[in-house]
Amino acid sequence: MKKIILLLLLLSPFQSFAMGDDAWFHSGSIDIDYGRANAQNITTWDGDLWIGGDYDKLFIRSRGERTGTTVEHNEVQLLLSHYISHFWDARIGVRRDFKPAKRTELALALSGLAPYYIDTNVAVYVNRHGDARGEIELAHDVQLTQQIIAELYVDSEWRGFTHPAQNTGSGFSQYDAGIKLRYEFNRHVALYLDLYTHQTVGQTRSLLKAAGERTHLNGLRSGIRIFNF
Repeated sequence: MKKIILLLLLLSPFQSFAMGDDAWFHSGSIDIDYGRANAQNITTWDGDLWIGGDYDKLFIRSRGERTGTTVEHNEVQLLLSHYISHFWDARIGVRRDFKPAKRTELALALSGLAPYYIDTNVAVYVNRHGDARGEIELAHDVQLTQQIIAELYVDSEWRGFTHPAQNTGSGFSQYDAGIKLRYEFNRHVALYLDLYTHQTVGQTRSLLKAAGERTHLNGLRSGIRIFNF
């Protein structure tokens, strides 16, 4: 962990602030939603905050899920983000998982706007043993009215290793897809409904089926988005 933090300090691009990128800005957003599955209440959150200039930013992200009163997943990412081309940033930092198991990983990401206005985030996480895993997040907004937006999204995960104890296999392991229909009261607050499906695939699906666990889940969540703060 100390070595990773030292590496980030050495690679810190914030020196460029002294060469013209001296105007600092900040922004953040958070989605908090609620739903029910398997007769249990499920609450999830996904929030981020950044501060910096036009070319370099400090980026913080937190995601998690609570089932009933138990936190099933909880992670925090601390990243240095650097502008590399129109609409694209490269990021490097650390990811710390607290649930379901504690672990710290090097995080590498590419985030931006792909053709056809598809918000894209591709990330790779590597632990101290060299095991890699990653995710691809895609989203596209369709403006239905001035205040009603339909967000189509697909989030997928892959792993470069098999972990039988956690019922996860190598290759693509799962994906979430759905549509969020949100109503924006203003440029800071919106309410939404999220119709989604969660599917496991590949070796992970086989391991879960062998263990008698669910391999898919469909549901509807309601939530609030607070953004541009």
